[in-house]
Amino acid sequence: MGTVVEIRSYAGEVAHHRHAYHHIILPLRGRLEIETERRGGAVAGDLAAFVPAGAQHAFAAPGANAFLVLDLPADRLHADAPPFFPIGPDLRALMQLAAMRHRAAGAAPFRTRDGVDAFATLVLEAACLPAGAPDRVELALRRALHFMAQRLGEPIRSTDIARAAGLSVTRLHAAFRSRRDTTPHEALTALRLDKAEALLRDPALSIAEIAARCGLGDQSSATRIFRRARSTTPAAIRRAMRS
Repeated sequence: MGTVVEIRSYAGEVAHHRHAYHHIILPLRGRLEIETERRGGAVAGDLAAFVPAGAQHAFAAPGANAFLVLDLPADRLHADAPPFFPIGPDLRALMQLAAMRHRAAGAAPFRTRDGVDAFATLVLEAACLPAGAPDRVELALRRALHFMAQRLGEPIRSTDIARAAGLSVTRLHAAFRSRRDTTPHEALTALRLDKAEALLRDPALSIAEIAARCGLGDQSSATRIFRRARSTTPAAIRRAMRS
């Protein structure tokens, strides 16, 4: 499929499904609760969402709503772009332009004089999402994430990650902030929590052992980190899995 840019409204709840194209959802009016394989959250205000091709997701939008939606071929954007990203002034201006032309066209699918692909490219650039073939910064981030994923149970410093990525600590933090809307420490914590959640499926492993394997300290420390980052606890996750 080609690129599609439309303004859409949603009613009720949509069950889990997936599709073969990337999905970018930008809020114009109302709120969209969305759950993906990577994270749950809301598209509203100054926060937009990215759903990669093939990812299972579900959403619901209560009340009146309108969203600027881009459906992109899988090769237009890296699948590891952040699931939620902030809307800056440049992107907000593009959204307002889309809404204005949408109203002028009588609610027909949105098009620009230069074509949909040109508008989509502007949106990706304004959103600071990594489009096209991976550049040096993107490759450095992938090296950093791979390094962290292979050493979750070990003490890891920012200098260690920066050395593995081939960047200075300052450039490492700037790259994570611009490309992933996070910090190296937050990315490392997310990897550790994801690994811990996967290990919680094994009843032979105690929570204390899982915490140690994932670099979360002891059971009390792991519980605090889970509660702060994901509003739950390892014990609650394990109970839910058993039920």
